[in-house]
Amino acid sequence: QKRANYSAARRIFSMLCDDQEARGEEDGRVFLAWGRMEARLGNMGAARRAFSRGLQELPDNVHIVHAWAVEEMRDNNIDDARKLLSYAL
Repeated sequence: QKRANYSAARRIFSMLCDDQEARGEEDGRVFLAWGRMEARLGNMGAARRAFSRGLQELPDNVHIVHAWAVEEMRDNNIDDARKLLSYAL
């Protein structure tokens, strides 16, 4: 059941990312939530793709950069986390 819920969540996140009008006011929450969900599930590749996509659309969003850096630190990728935090400055 939980696996199906995550699959449904991924479909919804994907639809929202593809439809800017459906997202409403753009502040990056969709990308943050998707990236964090994937990281919590241990799927850092998918988390990186979500965060990266968010930064492609919102390159100045420090919230996305910070969340990505935190997840990289949790995954013991300290150098990548530092690079992300430097990007945010």
